[in-house]
Amino acid sequence: MAAWVTWMRIRNFSPATQAARVTSLGLFAAWLADRSVTHAAQVTRPMVEAYQAALTRHIKANGQPLTISGQYQRMRGVSAFCSWCHRKGHILANPAADLELPRLFTSLPHHLTADEVDRVLAAAHGDRDAPGLRDRAALELFYSTGLRRAEVARLRVDDLDALRGLVRVTRGKGGKDRVVPIGARALLWLDRYIREARARWCVDHGEYTLFLAESGAPWGAEALARRVKLLLRSAGIEKPGACHLFRHTFATHLMDHGCELRLIQGMLGHAGPEMSARYAQVSARQLIAAHRMFHPAEAPLAAPEGPA
Repeated sequence: MAAWVTWMRIRNFSPATQAARVTSLGLFAAWLADRSVTHAAQVTRPMVEAYQAALTRHIKANGQPLTISGQYQRMRGVSAFCSWCHRKGHILANPAADLELPRLFTSLPHHLTADEVDRVLAAAHGDRDAPGLRDRAALELFYSTGLRRAEVARLRVDDLDALRGLVRVTRGKGGKDRVVPIGARALLWLDRYIREARARWCVDHGEYTLFLAESGAPWGAEALARRVKLLLRSAGIEKPGACHLFRHTFATHLMDHGCELRLIQGMLGHAGPEMSARYAQVSARQLIAAHRMFHPAEAPLAAPEGPA
Protein backbone atom coordinates (compact mmCIF):
# COMPACT_ATOMS: atom_id res chain seq x y z
CA MET A 1 0.00 0.00 0.00
CA ALA A 2 2.85 2.39 0.82
CA ALA A 3 4.46 1.70 -2.56
CA TRP A 4 1.15 2.39 -4.30
CA VAL A 5 0.82 5.74 -2.52
CA THR A 6 4.37 6.65 -3.56
CA TRP A 7 3.55 5.72 -7.16
CA MET A 8 0.42 7.93 -7.15
CA ARG A 9 2.45 10.82 -5.76
CA ILE A 10 5.12 10.37 -8.44
CA ARG A 11 2.44 10.25 -11.13
CA ASN A 12 1.09 13.55 -9.73
CA PHE A 13 -2.38 12.31 -8.82
CA SER A 14 -4.32 15.04 -7.05
CA PRO A 15 -4.23 14.98 -3.22
CA ALA A 16 -8.00 14.43 -3.20
CA THR A 17 -7.71 11.35 -5.45
CA GLN A 18 -4.86 9.96 -3.36
CA ALA A 19 -6.80 10.45 -0.13
CA ALA A 20 -9.98 8.87 -1.54
CA ARG A 21 -8.16 5.82 -2.88
CA VAL A 22 -6.12 5.31 0.29
CA THR A 23 -9.31 5.48 2.35
CA SER A 24 -11.07 2.97 0.08
CA LEU A 25 -8.15 0.56 0.16
CA GLY A 26 -7.71 0.93 3.91
CA LEU A 27 -11.32 -0.14 4.48
CA PHE A 28 -10.84 -3.13 2.18
CA ALA A 29 -7.59 -4.07 3.92
CA ALA A 30 -9.31 -3.90 7.33
CA TRP A 31 -12.13 -6.14 6.04
CA LEU A 32 -9.53 -8.63 4.77
CA ALA A 33 -7.53 -8.51 8.00
CA ASP A 34 -10.64 -9.62 9.91
CA ARG A 35 -10.48 -12.71 7.71
CA SER A 36 -6.74 -13.26 8.31
CA VAL A 37 -5.76 -11.97 4.84
CA THR A 38 -2.78 -9.62 5.10
CA HIS A 39 -0.87 -10.06 1.80
CA ALA A 40 -1.92 -8.93 -1.66
CA ALA A 41 -1.09 -12.35 -3.11
CA GLN A 42 -3.72 -13.93 -0.84
CA VAL A 43 -6.58 -11.86 -2.31
CA THR A 44 -8.85 -13.85 -4.63
CA ARG A 45 -11.70 -12.93 -6.92
CA PRO A 46 -14.32 -14.45 -4.56
CA MET A 47 -12.96 -12.23 -1.76
CA VAL A 48 -13.32 -9.11 -3.89
CA GLU A 49 -16.86 -10.08 -4.88
CA ALA A 50 -17.76 -10.89 -1.25
CA TYR A 51 -16.51 -7.47 -0.17
CA GLN A 52 -18.54 -5.82 -2.91
CA ALA A 53 -21.63 -7.67 -1.71
CA ALA A 54 -20.89 -6.63 1.89
CA LEU A 55 -20.88 -2.97 0.84
CA THR A 56 -24.50 -3.27 -0.30
CA ARG A 57 -25.40 -4.22 3.29
CA HIS A 58 -23.10 -1.74 5.03
CA ILE A 59 -24.69 0.73 7.44
CA LYS A 60 -22.84 3.97 8.12
CA ALA A 61 -22.37 5.57 11.54
CA ASN A 62 -25.41 7.78 10.96
CA GLY A 63 -27.61 4.72 10.51
CA GLN A 64 -27.99 5.19 6.76
CA PRO A 65 -26.95 2.57 4.17
CA LEU A 66 -23.94 3.25 2.00
CA THR A 67 -25.04 5.03 -1.16
CA ILE A 68 -24.50 3.60 -4.63
CA SER A 69 -21.93 6.29 -5.36
CA GLY A 70 -20.18 5.43 -2.08
CA GLN A 71 -20.05 1.75 -3.07
CA TYR A 72 -18.72 2.75 -6.48
CA GLN A 73 -15.92 4.90 -5.04
CA ARG A 74 -14.81 2.20 -2.60
CA MET A 75 -14.69 -0.48 -5.27
CA ARG A 76 -12.95 1.85 -7.69
CA GLY A 77 -10.08 2.25 -5.23
CA VAL A 78 -9.85 -1.51 -4.73
CA SER A 79 -9.88 -2.11 -8.49
CA ALA A 80 -7.17 0.51 -9.09
CA PHE A 81 -4.91 -1.04 -6.45
CA CYS A 82 -5.33 -4.59 -7.73
CA SER A 83 -4.61 -3.44 -11.28
CA TRP A 84 -1.45 -1.66 -10.12
CA CYS A 85 -0.27 -4.73 -8.16
CA HIS A 86 -0.67 -6.89 -11.26
CA ARG A 87 1.15 -4.43 -13.54
CA LYS A 88 4.05 -4.18 -11.09
CA GLY A 89 4.34 -7.96 -10.70
CA HIS A 90 3.31 -8.11 -7.04
CA ILE A 91 0.55 -10.60 -7.90
CA LEU A 92 0.27 -13.10 -10.75
CA ALA A 93 -3.36 -12.28 -11.62
CA ASN A 94 -5.64 -9.33 -11.02
CA PRO A 95 -8.51 -10.50 -8.76
CA ALA A 96 -10.53 -7.40 -9.70
CA ALA A 97 -10.08 -7.72 -13.47
CA ASP A 98 -13.28 -6.86 -15.38
CA LEU A 99 -15.05 -6.24 -12.08
CA GLU A 100 -18.56 -4.91 -12.69
CA LEU A 101 -18.91 -1.74 -10.63
CA PRO A 102 -22.31 -0.47 -9.47
CA ARG A 103 -24.30 1.43 -12.08
CA LEU A 104 -24.44 5.13 -11.33
CA PHE A 105 -27.56 7.11 -12.16
CA THR A 106 -27.09 10.79 -12.94
CA SER A 107 -29.63 12.94 -11.13
CA LEU A 108 -30.71 16.33 -12.40
CA PRO A 109 -28.95 19.12 -10.47
CA HIS A 110 -30.92 21.54 -8.32
CA HIS A 111 -30.50 25.24 -9.00
CA LEU A 112 -31.71 28.59 -7.71
CA THR A 113 -34.20 30.83 -9.46
CA ALA A 114 -33.25 34.45 -10.15
CA ASP A 115 -35.46 35.53 -7.23
CA GLU A 116 -33.77 33.04 -4.89
CA VAL A 117 -30.35 34.30 -5.95
CA ASP A 118 -31.39 37.84 -5.04
CA ARG A 119 -32.70 36.66 -1.67
CA VAL A 120 -29.53 34.85 -0.66
CA LEU A 121 -27.34 37.74 -1.85
CA ALA A 122 -29.41 40.08 0.33
CA ALA A 123 -28.98 37.69 3.27
CA ALA A 124 -25.22 38.30 3.19
CA HIS A 125 -25.69 41.89 4.53
CA GLY A 126 -22.67 43.13 2.60
CA ASP A 127 -23.14 46.75 3.67
CA ARG A 128 -23.36 46.11 7.42
CA ASP A 129 -19.96 44.77 8.52
CA ALA A 130 -16.71 43.25 7.27
CA PRO A 131 -17.81 39.57 7.54
CA GLY A 132 -20.99 40.43 5.65
CA LEU A 133 -18.95 42.15 2.95
CA ARG A 134 -16.78 39.04 2.59
CA ASP A 135 -19.91 36.83 2.44
CA ARG A 136 -21.46 38.96 -0.31
CA ALA A 137 -18.21 39.01 -2.31
CA ALA A 138 -17.91 35.21 -2.07
CA LEU A 139 -21.52 34.65 -3.16
CA GLU A 140 -21.14 37.05 -6.08
CA LEU A 141 -17.99 35.19 -7.12
CA PHE A 142 -19.72 31.81 -6.99
CA TYR A 143 -22.70 33.04 -9.01
CA SER A 144 -20.60 34.90 -11.58
CA THR A 145 -18.02 32.17 -12.23
CA GLY A 146 -19.45 28.79 -11.19
CA LEU A 147 -16.20 27.85 -9.42
CA ARG A 148 -15.99 24.87 -7.09
CA ARG A 149 -15.59 25.61 -3.39
CA ALA A 150 -12.04 24.22 -3.28
CA GLU A 151 -11.13 26.44 -6.23
CA VAL A 152 -12.53 29.50 -4.48
CA ALA A 153 -10.72 28.62 -1.24
CA ARG A 154 -7.41 28.42 -3.15
CA LEU A 155 -7.82 31.69 -5.04
CA ARG A 156 -5.15 34.34 -4.53
CA VAL A 157 -5.64 38.07 -4.81
CA ASP A 158 -3.47 38.12 -7.92
CA ASP A 159 -5.68 35.50 -9.60
CA LEU A 160 -8.21 38.28 -10.23
CA ASP A 161 -7.69 40.14 -13.50
CA ALA A 162 -10.16 43.00 -13.15
CA LEU A 163 -8.87 44.76 -16.27
CA ARG A 164 -9.79 41.86 -18.56
CA GLY A 165 -12.63 40.51 -16.40
CA LEU A 166 -11.06 37.09 -15.78
CA VAL A 167 -10.28 34.76 -12.87
CA ARG A 168 -7.33 32.39 -13.12
CA VAL A 169 -8.04 28.97 -11.61
CA THR A 170 -4.93 26.95 -10.80
CA ARG A 171 -4.97 23.25 -9.97
CA GLY A 172 -8.67 22.79 -10.58
CA LYS A 173 -10.25 19.33 -10.64
CA GLY A 174 -7.85 16.94 -12.35
CA GLY A 175 -4.97 19.36 -11.69
CA LYS A 176 -5.95 21.51 -14.69
CA ASP A 177 -5.65 25.29 -14.93
CA ARG A 178 -8.21 27.49 -16.70
CA VAL A 179 -9.42 31.06 -16.93
CA VAL A 180 -13.07 31.95 -16.27
CA PRO A 181 -14.87 35.22 -17.07
CA ILE A 182 -16.18 37.23 -14.13
CA GLY A 183 -18.80 39.97 -14.23
CA ALA A 184 -18.42 43.62 -13.29
CA ARG A 185 -20.80 43.36 -10.31
CA ALA A 186 -18.80 40.52 -8.74
CA LEU A 187 -15.55 42.44 -9.31
CA LEU A 188 -17.06 45.49 -7.62
CA TRP A 189 -17.94 43.52 -4.47
CA LEU A 190 -14.57 41.76 -4.47
CA ASP A 191 -12.77 45.11 -4.72
CA ARG A 192 -14.76 46.43 -1.75
CA TYR A 193 -14.02 43.30 0.27
CA ILE A 194 -10.29 43.47 -0.47
CA ARG A 195 -10.05 47.16 0.47
CA GLU A 196 -12.43 47.30 3.45
CA ALA A 197 -12.35 43.84 5.07
CA ARG A 198 -9.37 41.81 3.89
CA ALA A 199 -6.93 44.68 4.44
CA ARG A 200 -8.13 44.88 8.05
CA TRP A 201 -7.71 41.16 8.73
CA CYS A 202 -4.47 40.45 6.83
CA VAL A 203 -1.73 40.46 9.48
CA ASP A 204 0.81 38.62 7.31
CA HIS A 205 1.82 40.66 4.28
CA GLY A 206 3.06 37.45 2.66
CA GLU A 207 -0.45 35.97 2.72
CA TYR A 208 -2.07 36.25 -0.72
CA THR A 209 -5.09 33.95 -0.23
CA LEU A 210 -8.14 35.91 -1.38
CA PHE A 211 -10.66 34.95 1.28
CA LEU A 212 -9.54 35.22 4.90
CA ALA A 213 -11.15 34.54 8.25
CA GLU A 214 -11.31 37.37 10.79
CA SER A 215 -8.16 35.90 12.38
CA GLY A 216 -6.22 36.52 9.18
CA ALA A 217 -5.92 32.81 8.35
CA PRO A 218 -7.13 31.48 4.98
CA TRP A 219 -10.87 30.79 4.89
CA GLY A 220 -10.93 27.03 4.24
CA ALA A 221 -13.29 25.20 1.90
CA GLU A 222 -15.27 23.61 4.74
CA ALA A 223 -15.79 26.94 6.54
CA LEU A 224 -16.81 28.47 3.23
CA ALA A 225 -19.38 25.74 2.61
CA ARG A 226 -20.84 26.07 6.12
CA ARG A 227 -21.23 29.82 5.68
CA VAL A 228 -22.95 29.49 2.28
CA LYS A 229 -25.31 26.86 3.71
CA LEU A 230 -26.19 29.19 6.61
CA LEU A 231 -26.88 32.06 4.21
CA LEU A 232 -29.15 29.87 2.11
CA ARG A 233 -31.12 28.87 5.19
CA SER A 234 -31.30 32.52 6.30
CA ALA A 235 -32.89 33.29 2.94
CA GLY A 236 -35.46 30.52 3.50
CA ILE A 237 -34.00 28.25 0.82
CA GLU A 238 -34.00 24.55 1.70
CA LYS A 239 -32.65 23.11 -1.56
CA PRO A 240 -29.82 20.56 -1.19
CA GLY A 241 -26.27 21.73 -1.62
CA ALA A 242 -24.39 24.91 -0.78
CA CYS A 243 -21.48 26.15 -2.91
CA HIS A 244 -22.26 23.59 -5.62
CA LEU A 245 -25.84 24.88 -5.76
CA PHE A 246 -24.43 28.17 -7.06
CA ARG A 247 -22.32 26.25 -9.59
CA HIS A 248 -25.45 24.53 -10.91
CA THR A 249 -27.28 27.87 -10.93
CA PHE A 250 -24.48 29.55 -12.88
CA ALA A 251 -24.58 26.89 -15.61
CA THR A 252 -28.37 26.64 -15.79
CA HIS A 253 -28.87 30.41 -16.06
CA LEU A 254 -26.27 30.59 -18.84
CA MET A 255 -28.06 27.79 -20.67
CA ASP A 256 -31.43 29.51 -20.16
CA HIS A 257 -30.12 32.62 -21.87
CA GLY A 258 -28.76 30.79 -24.91
CA CYS A 259 -25.11 30.14 -24.05
CA GLU A 260 -23.58 27.26 -26.03
CA LEU A 261 -22.96 24.05 -24.09
CA ARG A 262 -19.30 23.83 -25.16
CA LEU A 263 -18.64 27.29 -23.68
CA ILE A 264 -20.30 26.32 -20.40
CA GLN A 265 -18.15 23.16 -20.38
CA GLY A 266 -14.99 25.26 -20.66
CA MET A 267 -16.03 27.65 -17.88
CA LEU A 268 -16.96 24.81 -15.53
CA GLY A 269 -13.70 22.97 -16.25
CA HIS A 270 -15.40 19.73 -17.30
CA ALA A 271 -13.13 17.30 -19.12
CA GLY A 272 -15.96 16.12 -21.39
CA PRO A 273 -19.44 17.25 -22.43
CA GLU A 274 -21.27 14.57 -20.40
CA MET A 275 -21.39 16.48 -17.11
CA SER A 276 -22.23 19.81 -18.74
CA ALA A 277 -25.01 18.18 -20.75
CA ARG A 278 -27.05 17.77 -17.54
CA TYR A 279 -27.79 21.48 -17.62
CA ALA A 280 -29.42 21.17 -21.01
CA GLN A 281 -31.96 18.89 -19.32
CA VAL A 282 -32.88 21.38 -16.59
CA SER A 283 -33.05 24.49 -18.76
CA ALA A 284 -36.82 24.86 -18.50
CA ARG A 285 -36.91 28.03 -20.57
CA GLN A 286 -35.32 26.36 -23.60
CA LEU A 287 -37.47 23.25 -23.18
CA ILE A 288 -40.66 25.32 -23.08
CA ALA A 289 -39.60 27.37 -26.10
CA ALA A 290 -38.79 24.23 -28.09
CA HIS A 291 -42.09 22.62 -27.14
CA ARG A 292 -44.10 25.66 -28.20
CA MET A 293 -42.18 25.95 -31.46
CA PHE A 294 -42.28 22.34 -32.62
CA HIS A 295 -45.25 20.57 -31.01
CA PRO A 296 -48.15 20.39 -33.52
CA ALA A 297 -50.77 21.02 -30.85
CA GLU A 298 -49.11 24.33 -29.99
CA ALA A 299 -49.42 25.71 -33.54
CA PRO A 300 -51.85 28.66 -33.89
CA LEU A 301 -55.35 27.30 -34.43
CA ALA A 302 -56.98 28.06 -37.74
CA ALA A 303 -60.11 30.20 -37.61
CA PRO A 304 -63.24 28.02 -37.45
CA GLU A 305 -65.19 27.80 -40.72
CA GLY A 306 -68.75 28.99 -40.74
CA PRO A 307 -71.14 31.56 -42.06
CA ALA A 308 -69.79 35.08 -42.25
